[in-house]
Amino acid sequence: RHSGYTRAAAELHLAQPTVSVQIKKLTETVGTPLLELTGRQVRPTAAGYALHEACLDLFARLSTLEDVLDGLRAEKDLRQ
Repeated sequence: RHSGYTRAAAELHLAQPTVSVQIKKLTETVGTPLLELTGRQVRPTAAGYALHEACLDLFARLSTLEDVLDGLRAEKDLRQ
């Protein structure tokens, strides 16, 4: 989204080297490049886009789970 580590780091309130290290670790964990450097800009690879979509799906599922659990807790509280 930011096309570079510096702006991304600023949004995350982190130092640029910290973001670089985290991206490197994530790339090593996944086992394939997630970003490609084009000049001074960084763009996601196909694997980067796939990981992004998978993360969005996981976050949505976790949010749904949270809602379900909140509902179950509320039901339990009403029964007590």
